[in-house]
Amino acid sequence: MSLAEIVKEVKKYGDNKTIVEFNNGFGVAYEKTNCVVEQEVFDSDDVCVDVVQKKVSRICYRELEPTTDKISGAKSLSGKNNRSAYFSRELENLLSAPQTSAQVHAQELESKIEKGYDAMIKPLQIEECKFRDWKNILECVGTIVGLTAIWPLSMLYILLGGMRKRDISGDVTLSLVTAPLALPSVLAYAAREIVSPTTKANRINNAKMLSQKQEGNNAYLLFQYNEKATISRYRCIEFVVQERIHLSEGTKSIHKIYDDGGSTHPSDERAIYARKETREDSVYGGRKFFFKVDEDLSAEISIAVEEKEKLQAEYHNFCRQLNQKSQTEMLKRIGFI
Repeated sequence: MSLAEIVKEVKKYGDNKTIVEFNNGFGVAYEKTNCVVEQEVFDSDDVCVDVVQKKVSRICYRELEPTTDKISGAKSLSGKNNRSAYFSRELENLLSAPQTSAQVHAQELESKIEKGYDAMIKPLQIEECKFRDWKNILECVGTIVGLTAIWPLSMLYILLGGMRKRDISGDVTLSLVTAPLALPSVLAYAAREIVSPTTKANRINNAKMLSQKQEGNNAYLLFQYNEKATISRYRCIEFVVQERIHLSEGTKSIHKIYDDGGSTHPSDERAIYARKETREDSVYGGRKFFFKVDEDLSAEISIAVEEKEKLQAEYHNFCRQLNQKSQTEMLKRIGFI
């Protein structure tokens, strides 16, 4: 069945923007733009004698992915133009909100996962804390003090290296020369960190909820990336329910670049990342602690995550079916081109 035959809804925004939703709930956004391309001119002997600029119309498109992340990017429908393709501010702003039933459903699942996650970890009484990062403090101070102590020898080495025309790294040279000047600011930084630390971490206040012995179908937590973490101070952690469903907290990745050269960058909007692991040994090797979670809540989170991953798999399968010919035919059928 062709794309034109499964069109469910067409939303038009002026003459150059449209969003097409299909019967499967997924959609694609399209925008017509004018751009200038360089075209080679050949003589009768097939030799390039000139390059001229030509104004052409181009259609940019993007599949509307059902996900928490909003990552900018567009493609040229022709696939022949090497010029980067971006949507206008108007269309990007429009796409910041769900436009298809699949996106709405994904948002509902994400909300259910987030609420379940919050209910699960609430008894642990997790809070943000600050600590003195002694390792970083001592490394910074030790490095600058050491460079300052050997500064006379360093300057002699640099002068001799210059006379012998040796290639000395610019960054290394700058560090050696400016070490005495940097010493006061580094010492001031160390003093501030000792008096009022700024390095952030998290801690679990209700440690009574945790056990190192698993009972039944308890959830468990593990520390990511094999960092030296404890329940009283950690940076990255995952919570696992139903033995396979991994949940972690982060921020949404939002990055947009517009056709007028403007851009926005990653936001601080909270996101709960969830995935189902297929291998039992697919953990980071962190220490495990177990804690009891209501079985109905655990099952609800697991079902929502599996449904979201199924939706994502269906979306990727749909995207593989898109090609230039089928999209062009569909756009002609709906009167966009």
